[in-house]
Amino acid sequence: MSYASSPGQGAPQPQQAYAQQAGAYPGQQNAYATGSAYGAGYGYGAGYGQPGFSPTLSPEVAPLPGADPIQAVRRFFQRYAQFRGYASRSEFWWALAALLAAQLVVTLVVLGLTAGSAAASSDGTPNAAVIAVGWFLYMVIGLGTIVPYIASGVRRLHDGGFSGLFFLLVLVPGGSIALIVLWCLPSRPERYRPEWG
Repeated sequence: MSYASSPGQGAPQPQQAYAQQAGAYPGQQNAYATGSAYGAGYGYGAGYGQPGFSPTLSPEVAPLPGADPIQAVRRFFQRYAQFRGYASRSEFWWALAALLAAQLVVTLVVLGLTAGSAAASSDGTPNAAVIAVGWFLYMVIGLGTIVPYIASGVRRLHDGGFSGLFFLLVLVPGGSIALIVLWCLPSRPERYRPEWG
């Protein structure tokens, strides 16, 4: 860090020296000047806690507002076990809708195969192998998506300004309804504090 001054001027302030060191051009703000380097990814920075503050988030934790179904499903699996960060409403709900659609398709296929095998058998009972394959498909979908489902639910809570521990409402009778309400609330990431969990 250089404090060399030009003729007729005093030594630059440390913040200016950071801007020069980071290669900022005249009139260009850098991460130190805007405060985004401090606590990047968690919404901390210059003006944190002030009315109208919009947090600066790093790309690996930022939500994706206006996500389409393909983007939402892609991020659902890309952030498989990422519990920190944020998920927008569209990002969360499109992924959940795709998950429910996949389960519905498996249900219809299994029911169709079960009915077909029952009609084809001489005594009218469904084939045990078809039922076993159906249960296996349910287990694969359930076990393969439980972690990203919880992670995206926690990130959606963070985006709404709530602690991820609110996900534990699913363990309380009627808590799932309260959790769905929290997931439907608008984005307020500036209200979330990482120490909440």
